[in-house]
Amino acid sequence: MITEVGKLLKKARSLQKKADEASFCVYQTLESMGINFDAPTRAENADCLNDAISCYIQYGEFGCRNLILEIQGQLDKEA
Repeated sequence: MITEVGKLLKKARSLQKKADEASFCVYQTLESMGINFDAPTRAENADCLNDAISCYIQYGEFGCRNLILEIQGQLDKEA
């Protein structure tokens, strides 16, 4: 049984590393687009876009479509 727990822990750690890498790519891409992470957001549990992105990635809150609309709104204002 303890061997199985060790395998599960290693699997969880491996998956967390992949999730961290994916999150880094999201933020890096948005930064290269000039997105203001401190911009206000309509997300309920977030004060700024950075918090809203984090809440979506970690908990699925606010929704991908809503985030895309807010990001697109920033890009439209800059154009």
